[in-house]
Amino acid sequence: MEEAEQSVGVSMQDKEEVEEEDDQEDLQHLLEKIDDKKSDGESSSIKPEVPYEHNCSAALPAISKVEAEMLDEERFLLKIVFNKVMGAVGQVQRIVEMLGLEIINVSICEEFDQDNMQSSNILRVKKKGVASVVTEENLLNRVKTTAKQLGGLLLPSNS
Repeated sequence: MEEAEQSVGVSMQDKEEVEEEDDQEDLQHLLEKIDDKKSDGESSSIKPEVPYEHNCSAALPAISKVEAEMLDEERFLLKIVFNKVMGAVGQVQRIVEMLGLEIINVSICEEFDQDNMQSSNILRVKKKGVASVVTEENLLNRVKTTAKQLGGLLLPSNS
């Protein structure tokens, strides 16, 4: 039995030595390719296979557009377009939740364009008597005010 273990041990050791030699040959081959490229005047920098396409102009969450539309006497459609950066979805959702209206539905479109996403929210006025007070313009002003209160969220320059 010890003879079988020794023969297996020897063959495992031989296998590891062969793998190390193959790795050394592969490494040597790659180094030679790099040296050849340098001597030909080619750049030796590593280029990614997939080009980087996401070009985000702001490092902070930023709202680029806000639209409000009255659907009926107590329901509104609120569309907010914002950039694709970490934390932007959460910030926009906090704004919507802080408006004091009942959220009926929220839909987030990740492919609005290359750099932006859109949150579409259907909201309902909670109290029937308050419905006449909430208008599209009033809702837009509440969104801007809430966004400023939260801080850390850039608004369009025309606001």
